[in-house]
Amino acid sequence: AAKSSKVHLRELSADAVAREFSLSRDAAGVVVASEDGSMFRFIRDDELYRTDTNLNPVALKAETKITSAILSIDRGAFLQICALTGHNEAKLADLSSFSALLEAKNFGVLTCDLSSYTPNPLTDILLIAAPKTDLTESEYIALREFLSLGGRMLFLMENASFNPDQGVMQIYIDPLPRFESLLAQYGMQVNKTLVVGADPAKINLRATSMSVQALPHVLTNQLETGRQSVVLGEMSSIELLPDAGNAKVSELLRTDASCYEKKLASGLSNLRRSEQDRAGSFLVGAVSESGQSRVV
Repeated sequence: AAKSSKVHLRELSADAVAREFSLSRDAAGVVVASEDGSMFRFIRDDELYRTDTNLNPVALKAETKITSAILSIDRGAFLQICALTGHNEAKLADLSSFSALLEAKNFGVLTCDLSSYTPNPLTDILLIAAPKTDLTESEYIALREFLSLGGRMLFLMENASFNPDQGVMQIYIDPLPRFESLLAQYGMQVNKTLVVGADPAKINLRATSMSVQALPHVLTNQLETGRQSVVLGEMSSIELLPDAGNAKVSELLRTDASCYEKKLASGLSNLRRSEQDRAGSFLVGAVSESGQSRVV
């Protein structure tokens, strides 16, 4: 409060908290609210710290939680990540580390079924994590409407997955024409391929897991572009299509030039390099922007 005339700090009694924000009298924590109280976020005491396995506080995360709450109020909306369901997507339970990072930034994280939920382009960011079956026609129309109103989507598409317990690679080559059409309208295509690393010094545990380079973009600036890489596994290359309409498509992540890719249309017998295999580097992460709409 001493640093900004826009911030006002008050200590609230349990009765005041319960009365003003409809919270329990035993609620302990920080309330970040707009001046008129119409928008607020309650951050519990236990959300202000990182804890060890014995639940002892070991680090402070209050700054992140409080700052993101202030930014949300300034924006006029609390953003939430809506994980799409109904298409055999990866479950949120399997993305627990990712969910924890999002919640640490004050995103709400929930699942949504388009048959019963209409995403709000002002507050919802859709997470589509490795679907195995396609959209219905009505779902496709709903997502097109969502994007046309400035909605944002994060696609994590999966053509192959490695099972470490069984030591086998599962291949997914069933067509997903409506998902693919949404990406194509934003100038992107995920190829039915598997990228393989050819340099033993650059792969991570297996030939299909390796570090990729972050390219300059506002979405990758936090990664100190050029000095830090990201490790990904079982990647497919992304094609930038010539006709992206009004969308601006940018590269985000790219593999090392020593890689090659195997086509998955006829299955996969081995990972050995053949004459038909295309050589890298390969684009494996991209963002397309059209007005307020974003597809990553």
